[in-house]
Amino acid sequence: MNSLVIVSLFGIVLAQLLVVDGLKCYTCSTNCGADTDNLNKVDCNGGFCTKTADQNDTIINRGCSKTAKSAGCSNTNNLRICVCNDEDLCNGSRMQTATATSTIFLVIVAIMLTVM
Repeated sequence: MNSLVIVSLFGIVLAQLLVVDGLKCYTCSTNCGADTDNLNKVDCNGGFCTKTADQNDTIINRGCSKTAKSAGCSNTNNLRICVCNDEDLCNGSRMQTATATSTIFLVIVAIMLTVM
């Protein structure tokens, strides 16, 4: 494998590990629609960003949880609750999107396939 590719991969991994700032999350309990420009942002150090949607996929709450155990989505009482901590403001998307980590992984795989 080319040494430039190895150095690039090491740099990407190192950049992910050096992110030490606290997690920032959008927060709202009314008017939580797709327009995140007007939403408040809070520091959620040591926690997870949350997003709650009803059965019609209308987002009814965004916030920070210190009690969440892991990232992902679950359905309960006609609500879909999604929890994330992979990047700042990760609870801002209207729809589920690829996380930064999975995107970086796909880029690494693509680079490796083009070099081989």
